[in-house]
Amino acid sequence: TTNQQLRNGTKVRAGIALCCLILSIVLALVWGHGTVGLWIADRLKGTAGTTALKKEGPTVVGIPGSLGEAGPAYNGTFEIPDLEGMQIILSADMENLIDWRIPFPAANRTELPLFWEIPRSGGKVVRRILGQCLGLVEVTDAGAGHTENSLEILESPTGTRYLNVDSTTVEGLQRGKDLQLAPSGMADVVFTPLPVAAARLLFDTPPYFGRCFSIFRHPLERAMSVYQHAKQEDPAIGGMSLADFAANILVNNEMVRTLVDKGLTEELGEQDLYRAMEILRRKCVVGLVDRMEQSMVRFHGYFGWHSLMVGGVSTCQSELLAPNEQRPPAPAEGSEAYNALMGQNRLDLRLFEYAQYLYDVQGGNTRESK
Repeated sequence: TTNQQLRNGTKVRAGIALCCLILSIVLALVWGHGTVGLWIADRLKGTAGTTALKKEGPTVVGIPGSLGEAGPAYNGTFEIPDLEGMQIILSADMENLIDWRIPFPAANRTELPLFWEIPRSGGKVVRRILGQCLGLVEVTDAGAGHTENSLEILESPTGTRYLNVDSTTVEGLQRGKDLQLAPSGMADVVFTPLPVAAARLLFDTPPYFGRCFSIFRHPLERAMSVYQHAKQEDPAIGGMSLADFAANILVNNEMVRTLVDKGLTEELGEQDLYRAMEILRRKCVVGLVDRMEQSMVRFHGYFGWHSLMVGGVSTCQSELLAPNEQRPPAPAEGSEAYNALMGQNRLDLRLFEYAQYLYDVQGGNTRESK
């Protein structure tokens, strides 16, 4: 009858609509690294909203493997800014990196871990652990000088496997793009001091995106290490005082400058600092040099590498985490060297404290401010 046909037609349309809704949700969860996908994923998982720091209340976030901390890393020396209220818009390049609050899909190869290697901040230790202990295929400066027309997995004398691409220069990253590094699925992790260029060049083709993680060190301690290393490498710096080095050679606010992609001669201001903070808040899993062991546990848990911690892997990691750098005495507070270091790291000091705060938030050890 006509009524029966109408009822059947209504059921068919309802079924089609339901299928479309389910398909839309699945697509949003898998590929929705932007606003819609994160909004839906957040609500289905019960986590924070698209840009976090919701006005209706704070949210506790915990990365797997974050339990057992001795205490919070952040000591509350400066007020946490309301970044959500500022409505900071990130560059299209940085949107090629997935929001860290969306669980990492370890079972597929569409998202590639990208380690931002901040100079003299423990990056080489992380590199050796992931390469020598866990056996991951890395993209580092080990691939410099290669000109092959296709990607190849090579092996170093220490047994580390790496691709024939240099990820520490723009030219090398461009070569990685040309050789379809991300779509190839051949790499397990990329190490680079150029996170913006890497995001722009390696992950500009959906559905292939990057996942940022990094280790942070106190800027003054890091600057001292940079100075000591430079003295060993460059005879011209051997006789230079720390104050002169800080004033004339040390890169001004290097971490903030790198994240906002500004040149060495360009001015930095408060808005640059807030933009750098927002990048970390949304895009980066944070580790700390003074909590290296726990940071590695977090990285393993987040990226699914904990399943590789078998046999002698834990012993290998413990040996590499043993301190091997003698820390030089810090300059006296108020001295010329101290003031020069503070002046060159004014914004980086605040970014570092924000990284400490994020470390606590990501570990579920504190609540995110409104």
